[in-house]
Amino acid sequence: MKRFILDKLNAFLSVLGLRNNIEEPYLPPFKPVLPDSKVVAWLLSGVDAEYMYGSREETPGLCPACHNTVEKLPDLDYYVPRTNHFQETYDGFVIVSEKFRMFCKVQHFNNVRFIPLRSPGGFYILETDDILEVNEEYSDMPYDGELCPVCGTHEWHGLRMIYSKNDLSDDDNFLKRPSGMFGPDWRKGYEFVVGKKTATLMKKFGLRGIYFHEVYYHA
Repeated sequence: MKRFILDKLNAFLSVLGLRNNIEEPYLPPFKPVLPDSKVVAWLLSGVDAEYMYGSREETPGLCPACHNTVEKLPDLDYYVPRTNHFQETYDGFVIVSEKFRMFCKVQHFNNVRFIPLRSPGGFYILETDDILEVNEEYSDMPYDGELCPVCGTHEWHGLRMIYSKNDLSDDDNFLKRPSGMFGPDWRKGYEFVVGKKTATLMKKFGLRGIYFHEVYYHA
């Protein structure tokens, strides 16, 4: 369900009758899950949504040198055709429902921001400055492409597996994000992680269509 899976992007372009021009990045082998690892949180993903911007040229917030995303600047007039509680556009924006916002309010997630879209139905761009400290040695977050000397990003930054730097057993109700953005070029976006307790509460609250992927910790 991750928006930067290239097969899905190419399939989407084929439906539109466009050339499949998203090149496959160099991918090293998948890192294995370490023995005695434990799940301490969950990485969120949701249903795919249409591009917010039609092309790189239309997209604001890009590096002037490499055209990678350096700032997410949403189009507030973007129309949201689906009613899902957690959606990810192909160009890296995460859209949540009013019910998702109310859940975060009930949980007192005070550092989570909701930028309202003008689309009917009550939808928001999800943002937060609460950062999950990641163990980069154990995590599987490959790069491809040269490092831009202007913005300091690579053309492609994958996110295949996360290890938290800290054991989150005593901090199990939160919504955070890993530092940086993930995905290809101008379609990079933020990823969001919730605590184990948070995931259970989300399901009880009736937030459907959200997928949970393991975040590990290894001592």
